[in-house]
Amino acid sequence: MVRYLLLLPLILFVSVTSVQAFERRIYAGVGGGFSQLEPNTGNTGYTVEESRDSSSMLFLGWDYSPRWSLEGYYAKLGAATIEQGAGLALSPSAGDIDYEAFGVSALAYFFSFDDAEGLLARSGLSLYAGFGLASLSTDGGNLPIRQLEDLQLSLTAGAEYGTDGGMALRADVTGYDKDAVTLSLRLLYRFGGQSSRLSAPNTSQPPRQPPAQPPVQPPVQTEPQPLPAPTSIPEPLEVLPLDSDSDGVPDTADVCGETGSGVPVNETGCPLFDGRIEGVNFEPNADKLTSGAEEILDGVAARMYAYPNVKVAIMAHTDNQGSATSNLALSKRRALAVAVYLMSRGIDKARLQPEAYGESRPVASNANASGRQLNRRVEFRTIE
Repeated sequence: MVRYLLLLPLILFVSVTSVQAFERRIYAGVGGGFSQLEPNTGNTGYTVEESRDSSSMLFLGWDYSPRWSLEGYYAKLGAATIEQGAGLALSPSAGDIDYEAFGVSALAYFFSFDDAEGLLARSGLSLYAGFGLASLSTDGGNLPIRQLEDLQLSLTAGAEYGTDGGMALRADVTGYDKDAVTLSLRLLYRFGGQSSRLSAPNTSQPPRQPPAQPPVQPPVQTEPQPLPAPTSIPEPLEVLPLDSDSDGVPDTADVCGETGSGVPVNETGCPLFDGRIEGVNFEPNADKLTSGAEEILDGVAARMYAYPNVKVAIMAHTDNQGSATSNLALSKRRALAVAVYLMSRGIDKARLQPEAYGESRPVASNANASGRQLNRRVEFRTIE
């Protein structure tokens, strides 16, 4: 029992890894299925005659972050039928052992077929796994049974399909440390709005009313007056510097001379959102952004607010350490992690296009550490 209690700090730790703008929601549901029950009858003279029975449950949960949910539940796991062994005279000779459980679990959504938006909204098809603690109790009626350990570890794995309206269907299997395994179908409903429907704050102002105009007076007829003779020569018109690509930066200062009109540029005339984003780093061999990377992306989100019509491709690259297949998968997860973070800061999903290149486009040699560091990068590219 003590070793299970040591897991509680771990449950609390993993439950706080949330995206700041994620909308946490409460959900509730019911479920039913089948249980495989295996009470320990060794050296008792009894045997398990029937170990499979129907099960049912009620549960209440909390979506704490895009990847984590916490839930508590009550389950009736059914009953196992016990009979005496051949040639024995036991009293009573047979009976049922009823099982029920109260528990709490942490569920990790580790994959969504709807990519980033599926994690934020709990929509589409997702895969999850979880662990928790359960208080398992048994009732054998007149049978001489003894509960050896009531607090047990539970492990869960399953799939969930959610709709935008908050309804979801789960199919999962749960195993307890001893005695029981359940296979269940569950129906649940999430209360509240949609987590993925993030938008920029409304900064539009109501249209100003034109000032009241005085009533129009009829024109006064006057005699035309002769124009005065000019007293000075007008100054010549100012000649504006040439701007060949119409990006607002004159050719004399324009480093990128073919950006075109309508593309946001910096003071040197180069696209504002193109190129490597310095400082966007991840934990080693993982898709978790560092705190410094999140601060950099906050600035990117602010610039994207200033240009609401700009769409960007998020291109993630790796070095050549490991296999090409695993590097390509890692770069895809990292591109999605950047997109998810920008969405959490209010940037519309339609403006973001994650792209993964793995180790296929190095910009430096992978033979040394400094070159590999340059190859591990995230770049943006403005798209139409």
